[in-house]
Amino acid sequence: QASIQAKAAELQQLVAQTVELRVQTLKEITPILTPEQREKFAQLMERGHRFGGHHRRHRHPPAVDRS
Repeated sequence: QASIQAKAAELQQLVAQTVELRVQTLKEITPILTPEQREKFAQLMERGHRFGGHHRRHRHPPAVDRS
């Protein structure tokens, strides 16, 4: 039981790190994209494309600053 809890805590920490890295990457990428690139990126996110070529259709894409 303790081993399972330890692995669950480790997984939770890794997921949190992944989210933080994704947010940081989006903050760095978005300002340098052209309006056309931002639109294409938003379309890809809406269709479920993720970094690294993974597809997840049941998750909501992150908000993309379109200003």
